[in-house]
Amino acid sequence: MKSSGTDYCIIWVQVNSIASPCRQCGHCCRSMGDVLGIVEQLNDHKYRIQYLITGIEQIVSLDPDKQNLFQEHPNYNHQPLVCPFLRERGEGIAVCTVYQSRPEICQIYTCSKS
Repeated sequence: MKSSGTDYCIIWVQVNSIASPCRQCGHCCRSMGDVLGIVEQLNDHKYRIQYLITGIEQIVSLDPDKQNLFQEHPNYNHQPLVCPFLRERGEGIAVCTVYQSRPEICQIYTCSKS
């Protein structure tokens, strides 16, 4: 059976991460722009994304309580490799604006930053 790049990432994350509560630092999402990208905006709050390594696509939706944050604030610190859905909410607080429908790789990620 052929494994996908996503499978490799999931295994790496499970083996190499130490579970820790989210600190909302954005550290884990600062290079996700290399992993996934927005293919198309389907409506005001829904996007089709693609895992860039495997080509697998998924639909994500902005969380209702974060729609304004996503629309009104630019990508986190204007860094090109940051996940396109990461936003800054206050000094040093990073927020996933699609948390409720976030990609699978994000769902299984556990914070290892101490």
